[in-house]
Amino acid sequence: MRAGRIVATLIVTAITWACPPSATLAWTSADHLEMTTDTTTATAGVSFQVTVTARDSNGNVDAAFAGTIHFTTSAVWPGYVLPPDSELVGGEGTFSVTLTRAFVSTDITASDAADSLSTTVQIMVANGPADHFAFFDKGRPINAGVGAEFFVSVRDRYDNGCPDYAGTVHFTSSDTSPGVVLPADSRVYTGGPQIFGFILDKAGPQTITATDVASPQVTGTYAFYVHPGDVKTIRIDAPATVTTTKPFDIVVTLFDAFGNVVTDGMFANYPRQIHFTSSDLLATLPPDYTFTSADRGSRTFSGVVLVTPGAQTIGARDVARPTVAGSTTVTVTLPLLRL
Repeated sequence: MRAGRIVATLIVTAITWACPPSATLAWTSADHLEMTTDTTTATAGVSFQVTVTARDSNGNVDAAFAGTIHFTTSAVWPGYVLPPDSELVGGEGTFSVTLTRAFVSTDITASDAADSLSTTVQIMVANGPADHFAFFDKGRPINAGVGAEFFVSVRDRYDNGCPDYAGTVHFTSSDTSPGVVLPADSRVYTGGPQIFGFILDKAGPQTITATDVASPQVTGTYAFYVHPGDVKTIRIDAPATVTTTKPFDIVVTLFDAFGNVVTDGMFANYPRQIHFTSSDLLATLPPDYTFTSADRGSRTFSGVVLVTPGAQTIGARDVARPTVAGSTTVTVTLPLLRL
């Protein structure tokens, strides 16, 4: 019994010596933050996870960390989503982040301003799926019947290019004139905008729309203005029947080869001097008139008089280009006799 008591005493003494009163088992306070992500490459518009951990100088988690974490990013692109200011639970927290700017290395920073702690990670962002077609032009006037060009690129919903696009695009236009020329169904070069040529005939506001053949929801529209072409014909509008010696009005309008009134555009070539003629040698006609851009391609002339009864013509031609001309036929009648 005595020997047993001695052994017990020796064991207690050894334990006391191994754990002196000065030793501590508590972690020190956090002196830095650490952030990790659950992916190396994010997709634009798709959320991913970041984990923020408060650690001390020995790399231990500070479970008592009470700071508030604030998130910022270098890619302030429309549609991005960062977590709100948050506290860590047990020294650690996992949060959702959504980035939208593709093809750049993006910084995400988590910081605790009160304790002067911060951490930053970098992540690459890839484009999302094709969402629409974007159009660009050369900034030049577009004229009826004259070839023009536009650029098309494939974009995701955040306007990032889509180099992985493998679809086929089909083109349509608001101008359905017989002479319209649009690009054939095409693959769009995914390394950047691709150039296409087209010809429209109808002047005024027009559109060209690109649509993915297999996925019609992937589409885009180019809106622009088509200016008239060069003056090719002259139309004269006059009453069908007039009374001899009685003045009447005529309307003279300038048209291009596609039936557009030549109101403006690089081919309007104003001023344009117009000379009037008639089969009625006794007619009173307007003097030569020079059209200007203020006329917008049409003008009314008053005081026209025909004298000789029967079918008579009134004509107008471009003085500089006599082949640009037009005429109309008017029936001249005698006044009614009153009994």
